[in-house]
Amino acid sequence: VQQGAFQRIRRAPRLLAGGLGVDEFVGHVQQIALHALYTGVPIALRGTFGPLAGLAQPSTPWPFDLTAEAGGGTLQARGTIREPLQGKGIDVTLSAHGNDLSALAALTGRTLPTGPYRLGGQLDQKGATWTVHNLLVALGRSSVAGNLTIDAGATPLRLRATLAAPLLDTADLDGKPTGAAGVKATPPTAASKSDDGRI
Repeated sequence: VQQGAFQRIRRAPRLLAGGLGVDEFVGHVQQIALHALYTGVPIALRGTFGPLAGLAQPSTPWPFDLTAEAGGGTLQARGTIREPLQGKGIDVTLSAHGNDLSALAALTGRTLPTGPYRLGGQLDQKGATWTVHNLLVALGRSSVAGNLTIDAGATPLRLRATLAAPLLDTADLDGKPTGAAGVKATPPTAASKSDDGRI
């Protein structure tokens, strides 16, 4: 209460770390295992990465292989970074999948569609140019695949994409339950073609 009126106070999301372990293997490869709670959602992170000394002065691209689990979903990232502290020379393969995207809403602070999802691609960064090769985004029965390039150094920002979508169903974005991620639906009947939400 301030000056006789109620004021709403926004609190930052809480991150509670339940356990963190880092072990060093032969060859100075590090192993990490983290269990935490973020906005009430359990998070688990495990994997390996290069020697800590290689962060500041890497003689070779710094490797990492990480897997995170939260909200019933799994995210995997495997690749290398040429200059880790500067965030330059990123080359990583990403993949994510889960049975219900809306289960991640508490982590993002936004309402998310309901349904199974898949995400994948090879992210490559050279200078100010970011490229995603073999991009796949699938939600419910809808899916989009192709290549995407963003030139962050251009003014205005320049985006180039070559994408193909076997099926885009707007029902996958309205929060209603859908089928398996990326699976084509049965062709609509003549009576339903005009208003079934598909493109």
